[in-house]
Amino acid sequence: MKISFSIDINSPPATVFGWLERPEKAVKWMTSVAKTEILHETPERIGTTFREVVEEDGKGMEMQGVITDFKAGQAISFHLESRVNALDVEYCVEAKQNGTRLTQTANVRWKFPVNVISLFMGAKIKQGISEQSQKEFEKLKGLCERGIEN
Repeated sequence: MKISFSIDINSPPATVFGWLERPEKAVKWMTSVAKTEILHETPERIGTTFREVVEEDGKGMEMQGVITDFKAGQAISFHLESRVNALDVEYCVEAKQNGTRLTQTANVRWKFPVNVISLFMGAKIKQGISEQSQKEFEKLKGLCERGIEN
């Protein structure tokens, strides 16, 4: 399942990218991320591993992640795995006249039995993920535009 989402943020690219380049900052703007922990950090960032605990509807699930690509100030990609899915996501920041355009491109692959359920409920699942992404990006936009750090 491929999902793409963009938002314009009235902040410089460096501010926006600062929120993306550190996985541990996800708890501040991603609604389902309850906890993050860097397991191993590499100087070049590619290969840095981390663990996230995501919570939805009172249920927690652990995800293992790794930074798969990193272009300072421009783009960062992650691969995440949980018991129900594998996810590859890329965040790109692009300077615009009045700030930054942030684009997220994700490819979600469901594991059994969710992959079977997604055959029948795929559109509804995708809609839910898109709505969640919109809320998260709006929260990130607010943090960036108010100049909040950390």
